[in-house]
This record gives sequence, C-alpha cells and structure tokens, in this order.
Amino acid sequence: MSKYEADEKHFEQDHVEFAENGGKQGSQPQIEGNIQLIGNDGEVRLVPTPSGSKHDPLSFGKARKVGLLVTVIWFSIIALSVVGGFGALAPIFFGLYIPQGVTADHVVRLLTWPSLFTGLGNFVFLPLALVVGRRPVFIFASFMLVGSSVWAAKSGTSYESHLGARLLQGFSAGATESLLPLIITDMTFVHQRSKYFGAYWVAQSLFTACLNTASSYIAEYLQWAWYYWIFTILAVIGVLLVIFAAPETKFERPAFAIDGKAAKVDAFGNLVMLTEEEAAHVALDTNADQTVGPKENMGYVESLLYRVPATWSDFKVILNVYKHMVLALLDPAIIWSLGASSIVLGTTIGQSLTFGTILQEKYHWAHQNTGLIYLGTLPICVLSFLTSGWGGDKINLWFAKRNGGVHLPEHRLPAIIVPTILGLSLGVLMYGFCADAAPNVHWIAIVISQNMSTYLFICILITTTTYCVESMTHHAGAALVMVVGGKNILSFGLATAITDLANTGRNAYANGILAGCAGGWLLLALPLYFYMPRYRKWKAERATK
Repeated sequence: MSKYEADEKHFEQDHVEFAENGGKQGSQPQIEGNIQLIGNDGEVRLVPTPSGSKHDPLSFGKARKVGLLVTVIWFSIIALSVVGGFGALAPIFFGLYIPQGVTADHVVRLLTWPSLFTGLGNFVFLPLALVVGRRPVFIFASFMLVGSSVWAAKSGTSYESHLGARLLQGFSAGATESLLPLIITDMTFVHQRSKYFGAYWVAQSLFTACLNTASSYIAEYLQWAWYYWIFTILAVIGVLLVIFAAPETKFERPAFAIDGKAAKVDAFGNLVMLTEEEAAHVALDTNADQTVGPKENMGYVESLLYRVPATWSDFKVILNVYKHMVLALLDPAIIWSLGASSIVLGTTIGQSLTFGTILQEKYHWAHQNTGLIYLGTLPICVLSFLTSGWGGDKINLWFAKRNGGVHLPEHRLPAIIVPTILGLSLGVLMYGFCADAAPNVHWIAIVISQNMSTYLFICILITTTTYCVESMTHHAGAALVMVVGGKNILSFGLATAITDLANTGRNAYANGILAGCAGGWLLLALPLYFYMPRYRKWKAERATK
C-alpha cells in the first residue's frame, strides 16, 4: 500500500482531521496555532481537511504536485542565482566601473540593492496573488525576470543601466519568498510542510550554488554579458514550466464540521475554527471528511485554463493584507522570526562581498576560481535538510506525541539548536578571525566558515518560515511576507554597514558583532518556547470576553 493510499484509508476511517480544543462549538477559546496533529489511535491527522472539489490543491495527484514543486524550485533557483551570484563577479565590475569614476560603494550596490528590491517585491506579489490567483501573478513574475535579464545583458558599460536591470531582477525575485511559499502551503498538510519547505529552500540553495560556481567561469571565458544571456535562456524555460506545469492553487475551501466544530480555511490556506455566531451563517461541506481525493479528476488542459474569478471588490483584500502586515509586527513570534532571518541573511551577504577579495589578494586565486567556494554548499544543503527539513518534521511529531497529540508552533524551535551552535562558532566567528589572519591560515578555513554561515541561514530560513505561518494562522500570509520580505530590507542596512567595516580590514570585529547579535537574538527562542503558548491562550481567552 502506498503512502498516499494509507493516508486515504486512514482519512476514511477517522473522519476527524483537526481539533484545536475539542468539545462543543465555542465551548473553549480557540488558541491560535494549536493543532490536534496526532489522533487517539496515534496516527497523524491530515490538516487542513481536503474537500471533494477537483480544484482543491490538497487533492492534486502526485505527478501534479511534483510538477508544481519542480516549477517553483526552478524559478527560485534562476531568480536568486542571478540576483545573489554577483559576489564572485564583483572584482570584474570593480575593474569595469571604477575607471569610469564609479566608487566602490556604488559598485557594491549591484548586489545589495537588488536584495532590497527582492524584499519590496514580496509586498506586491503576495497581496496580488490573494486577489487574482497564484498562477497569473507567477506568470507575470516569470516574464519580468526574462525581460530584466535581457536588459542586464544589453546594458554594456553603463553602470546606471546595469543597476536598473539588477533592481528589476531583484523585484521579480520577490516572488520566491512570498508567492511560491504560499503555493507550497496551498498544496501541503501541516505535518508535511517542513519537508516541503526544506526541499524548496535546500534545492534552491543547492542548485544556486552550482550556478554561482559557474558564473565566474562564464564571465571569464564568455564575457560577463553571457552570464545574463545564459540566465535569460534558463528563465525562458522557467516561463514554459509555469505556463504548462503550474495550475492555479488558490481555492476557497468551504466550511466543514470536525470534532463537533465548524472550521474553514482562509485565503492564506490556513485553518480557522469558527465561533458559534460565525458557524450559524455558513453551510457545511458534508463531503470534506469522506475522501482525500476529488470526486472527479480534473484534466490537464482544464487545470491550466482554470482561473479564480476576481471582482473589483476583491481588491479591498489587498488593503486588509497590508493592515495585517503592520499588525503582525505586534506579535512576538513574528518579531523574533523577522529578526533572526534578517541578522543571519545580513551576515551571509556581508561575507559574500568579501570572500572573493580575500581569496584573490591573500591566496592569489584567479578571479574565475573564486566561485568554487560555492561548491561547499552541496554537502551543506544535505545537512540543512536533515537538520531542519526532514529532521524538523520528525522533531515536531515527537514533541506533539509527548504533548497529548497537540502540535504547538513552538515545537519547530528546537530544530535550530544545532545549527545555531555550529553556524555561529564554525561559521560567523571563524570566518572573521580567519579573514584577518589570512594568509597565515589555510584557505580551506575561509571556505568552511563561509559555508557554515550558509548552513545557519538555510536552517533559520526553514524554521522561521514554518514557525511564522503556524503561529499566526488567521493572517499567515501577512506574517509570511513580513518575515521573508522584511528580512531582505533589514539585512540590506545591516550588510551595508558591516561591509564598510570589513573593508577596513576589521573582519573579526565585524563578524564578532554579527555573531553576538545573532546569538543573543536566537537565544530569545527560549522564552518564546515556554511563554508563547501561554500568551496565545491569554489572547484567546481575552477575545471571548
């Protein structure tokens, strides 16, 4: 029996897939984020509950889900590679633009400013996707990436034109951190999300590392314009994948009854329990607890032509999303997730701007060989997935079983313990001291420490993405944008400040500051773990008074 068939059989036998508090409708306050993930029989329950509709992404077949996952990973690889792979090429553009009178600080903007615009793109793509659907916004972002890559390739020796193209590339890459995680959320159950998000972030980092390794060789032997032409070709393939392998995943799930309570899934794909008053005004889906799969299979062509109708009144949702983005900053879990991902991303950006110069000037590497440092990301990605992706789901289920089957969002946090210890010691601190000691230490120390910092970033990204979505379920999309989009904006300022400091030759001091900030902030996960469940319970009780 396949895993899918086993899930379907269990689903038909159990009929109850989610419970936040049990009992009668409204008998106890709903505690946001708490999920009855393990049933009385010890089996994992399916959350959210699939409906009987053929348009329900939870009911997509395995081939359709795999095709969709491959498509979102492909786009993210190309978009983030062309935006983030500039580090190995930086010496080329220093030599090209500085003789024209462009300062070194302005050349660095070719890397740091696109990261800022990636964050801004998050704040545009996700609200639009909530209104007009995921598919049309995904197609638009894909064409934007193609157009901006052509522009960059034809920018010639004009710094201003090159910067403009890079900013548009960064903006299109914003879809990778808001729209695409939302698509993954649409088609996955809660107990699968760390695995799927882990596969997404790890595959993204893995193949991005391979492309970044090749980037310096492309620039050396084919001229730097071909760096963008090759990405243009890959982006065109991405457009074809989006058009032919990415069906619409926006789905308005009808309300249904579970454990004697009415529930619905909101626009962000998160399950919300209804109050007695709300439940009295909805019609329940009587088919929701009868099968995992749809009653009628949706054809391939039909799946690509299907779109979600949108009216002008639906655009009011955008204003509501922005309102909840601001309100998300009042939630301690969101503040912590934003700070953690921002500090760690700022660290990796800062290192990416300095390792090329260190390897060339201190160890006399040819500039086309500096991209080889990214090959260390290959084993790092496997380690990240085992630690926080696949391992994160295992840790989560273990804690849920110890907690009477109830999953808490804070059960995600223990997965960062090992990455924090290894990443800060063998990554951030080691990089700073070895960079200042070069060439008196072996170059492998620079390579190892830079990649261990990347390991910390990937693990933190996996954990904060799932944690923020689960801790603010009623407005998870807004929370997701604030964390993944906000981190690019905050890390922009941090990376700029640290790079200026590192350029003075004080790498140990700069990375020591980063390690202290990161370590102190990540330690705040301890009070979050113990006090956030009480805080959410207090909010739930206060809301019922």
